[in-house]
Amino acid sequence: MKKLRIAIIAFCLIASIVLFLSSKFRDDPNRNGLWLVPPIVVQCTDSPASLEQIETALDWWKERGENFQGPVHGKCEGDHPPAGFIWISGSEVKGHSEMASTTWYVRGHTREILWARVRIFEMNERVLEHEIGHAVGWKHQNRFDHLMNQDYL
Repeated sequence: MKKLRIAIIAFCLIASIVLFLSSKFRDDPNRNGLWLVPPIVVQCTDSPASLEQIETALDWWKERGENFQGPVHGKCEGDHPPAGFIWISGSEVKGHSEMASTTWYVRGHTREILWARVRIFEMNERVLEHEIGHAVGWKHQNRFDHLMNQDYL
């Protein structure tokens, strides 16, 4: 009986945290979603970005309140990372008109980001910071001087 009470209390606590965090960003027009747990950032073996460049880009976002684990170097296999990870990789396909792209999966009802993949086609530190912004849920912004403005770079 005691274990059941503890399980119910733990469930209610976790549900309350999820509801609070998801409601915090539900109506934020600047965000696509949020991470409930700081993601693990992986520099894939084919990434044109060095660990130092990735760490510098992460520091830029940490100064603005985002949290991460890593970066670490690793092999990235498959179409997308497992839950809880941001992969930073290169391009398998040549001839892109963009400098980079980011894909992510957001759980619809909570807007929790489950995974993200940043593909760098042409290494540029500001582009890396911009794409990490997408990986943590930021949308493009209309302000010209904003890092998340698609024409900023």
